[in-house]
Amino acid sequence: MKPLLKVIGLMSGTSTDGLDICLVEIYQISNTFNIKPLFFKTYFYDDDLKRRIFKITNSNKCYLKEISQINNDLGILFAEKINQFIKEFNINKNDIDLISSHGHTFFHYVKNGKTKSTLQLADPSVIANITGITTVGDFRTADISKDGQGAPLVPFFDYHFFKNKASCISLQNIGGISNLCFIDYENDNLIAFDTGPGNIILDEIIKIISNNNIQYDEDGKYASKGSLNSKLLENLLNDKYFDLLPPKTTGREKFGFDYVKDKYNFAKSINIKNEDILFTFNYFVAYTIYQAHIKFLPKLPEKIVLSGGGVYNKALTRNIKQLFKNKSEVLLIDNFGITSESKEAVAFALLGYCSVFGISNNLPKATGAKEETIMGKICPGKNFNRVIFKQKDFNEEEVTEKRNILSENLDILSPLEIVELMNILDYDTILAVEKAKYQIAKVIEMTIDTLKNNNKLFYVGAGTSGRLGILDAVECSPTFSTDNNLVQGIIAGGNSALFKAIEGAEDSFENGKKDIEERVSSSDIVIGISANGKAKYVLGALEKAKNLKCKTVLITCNNINKLDFIDEIITIKTGAEVLSGSTRLKAGTATKMVLNMITTATFTKLGKVYKNYMVDLNVSNNKLKKRAINIIKDITKVDEKKAEFFLNKANGKVKLALLMIIKNINKEEAENLLKLNSGFLRKIIE
Repeated sequence: MKPLLKVIGLMSGTSTDGLDICLVEIYQISNTFNIKPLFFKTYFYDDDLKRRIFKITNSNKCYLKEISQINNDLGILFAEKINQFIKEFNINKNDIDLISSHGHTFFHYVKNGKTKSTLQLADPSVIANITGITTVGDFRTADISKDGQGAPLVPFFDYHFFKNKASCISLQNIGGISNLCFIDYENDNLIAFDTGPGNIILDEIIKIISNNNIQYDEDGKYASKGSLNSKLLENLLNDKYFDLLPPKTTGREKFGFDYVKDKYNFAKSINIKNEDILFTFNYFVAYTIYQAHIKFLPKLPEKIVLSGGGVYNKALTRNIKQLFKNKSEVLLIDNFGITSESKEAVAFALLGYCSVFGISNNLPKATGAKEETIMGKICPGKNFNRVIFKQKDFNEEEVTEKRNILSENLDILSPLEIVELMNILDYDTILAVEKAKYQIAKVIEMTIDTLKNNNKLFYVGAGTSGRLGILDAVECSPTFSTDNNLVQGIIAGGNSALFKAIEGAEDSFENGKKDIEERVSSSDIVIGISANGKAKYVLGALEKAKNLKCKTVLITCNNINKLDFIDEIITIKTGAEVLSGSTRLKAGTATKMVLNMITTATFTKLGKVYKNYMVDLNVSNNKLKKRAINIIKDITKVDEKKAEFFLNKANGKVKLALLMIIKNINKEEAENLLKLNSGFLRKIIE
């Protein structure tokens, strides 16, 4: 489990349209990344900057000073646009933990199918220093050092984001270059590679045809006017790249201006009309995508999900859908909660998140690297210490697992000395609960509001925590005469876990989700109990409960960063246990105290208590009957015989017996009074 960070992802693609900026919330539980885009915007480049970039990327030679200067200038521009983005969306800069920048690719050197080097500019250190926010950049070089292609990198995001969304899927991105990521989750197979050119050649060809008066074919409207020319298509497909086996990667250095100009000259040499050239180029991009799926994948996927700027070219998406008709369902990534234009920025936000937590973030099956590695260079900003502390707090040993130096000789103490030591150390428990009183009170208010509206309270835990939840839940019925289903306890491993330890029960995130889904309804409150705050079963239950629109709470004895599916956290810092790691001791005691407070205070405020009397107790045995008679005697000052008489007449309902005596009314009148006053005895008596 890794904490929630707010990360700004940056993407400047080979199309060179502009800078994509997306603010994303990310955290990780049980090897599953939870990714939530918050704000997105593209800041388009002006013509002067585009000319400077193309002068370098479209040329076989340039001056070092041009490369050096544009590296610095792009860093400044990116930083300025980030600050503008923060201001436009009214974001508190202090809430942003990290910036993750792809930079802009100026060169990707591939020789004989092997990537030798790569160059992405827009210095991340400049970005970090101008924004004050720690920045990660220059990802691709680490993968190349492991004999990888350094691309594609987005499949790492694809693999984690689309897990559980389909058993077999292809993620087809159409940026300047088109790339696919095929994932067969059932057979644990992933194939990813660049299928060929994308928007690069579509933009270049219309600029050539229009003498630079049109920069791109909006909606594919010009291409839509033409028809397919088979000779030009055959010429376009006559390239060794399309026969190379994956993994493979390409870029503007191959499919750039010179390539397009050469193909345009061929087209004009055989008198092809401009609109037919545009359509054939458009169809060519679609066909290379189709061909890549047919030629290099073990089977066609159930779904092909399109993303990138190319999806806004209606002629292109129409051609792709036609080619895959009756073979695979073609969808836009927008159907999955991420917009087409933001996907790559979101992907790089995830890559940066992994960098700071030391999580491998390349996919060797996609890039061809010989092993996994951690990509990205971290450039500290003013907030660097905060990022490091978040990392340290989450990676350090939990307090509940630490050794208590006061009990290090526990095994040689006498029984009396052990009792005295445990008694002394238990004072920590009372103080810890006292310090959490405001959090506890807030959760009580949430619980009152929930039950008042005829919803339910669920406790979820594993081991000791689960047993404590069930213990508190089952005591509510005899104490407050509640329905047995109003307060429920759920324990990892099921009811048999009440009597014996079920190994590994707390380690299943999915079982927690499944168990809670079968029990709760919208607007219930679910309180997870986990001494170390990291039980996967509990976190899975809380996440699912939040998805079902329940209120969610976590009770823990460690410092835990707040996750977006948890509304409130009650942190009871009980410290190290007398028996190291045995959280059934101080942590268990503190948890039981908190649960006592939650249900006692909740039902008191719901009218189940008068003064401090259990006036709604369930008279289910002789002991409780005796207690009920004593309550009636104490409040009304009648003798025992009369108290028992009215209790029997009220069918064992203490409130009714009290009202019948105090107000001198019959049972039906007492019931009506209680109903009119929502069960609150004090409102009637005083």
